[in-house]
Amino acid sequence: MKITIISDTHDLLRPEIEEQIKTAPAVIHAGDVSTRETIENIKSKVTGDFYCVRGNADLELDELPETQIFEIDGIKFSMAHKKKDLPPDEADFYICGHTHKYKVKGNFINPGSCGPRSLKQEITYAVFDTETKTVEKVLVPHSAKTAGRPSDADMLSYIKKIMRMQDKNIQIPECAQRLGLSEDFVATVMRVRVTHPGVSAHGILDKIEVNKIFDK
Repeated sequence: MKITIISDTHDLLRPEIEEQIKTAPAVIHAGDVSTRETIENIKSKVTGDFYCVRGNADLELDELPETQIFEIDGIKFSMAHKKKDLPPDEADFYICGHTHKYKVKGNFINPGSCGPRSLKQEITYAVFDTETKTVEKVLVPHSAKTAGRPSDADMLSYIKKIMRMQDKNIQIPECAQRLGLSEDFVATVMRVRVTHPGVSAHGILDKIEVNKIFDK
């Protein structure tokens, strides 16, 4: 059996991840889903068993356990979002996330992040083979940001991040610097939100003509 291990989706379910979890016999998520909308979306796509722990960004997902111990094909797994929070119980393999960096060392597995990309970060997940007890690193291709604009796959997630920063009164230059975006893009998102009170992130995505802004 080949198990899919993901982490740190941070409000973004990429098409490649969606296709992967649809056919996996079991899906393990090491936390930082971020919102109820995203976890319900993930659950609706998973056809096999689903295991998930609460990460530090999962503030509205109180029902998720902080740690989990479970067995698949007779193999005992122990999981927490942060490595330091892993249960002391003995297990065959230990799974964590949080760092956004893929790492497999001994029986510790961190699948990296398959959510929004920052800087030169790889987008990754892991596939665990229960027969051979081996782990395969899977790289998800991405489109680089063009002229300070997120890739199409990341667009909605970045709009939501900008909205959250706007709520905290973070100014355009700082917001752009933190997210690695152009000030023009950040200003456009914030302006649409001001001129259309109550608009959702999906609404902003519909209203702004992002491609025309950056491809003039």
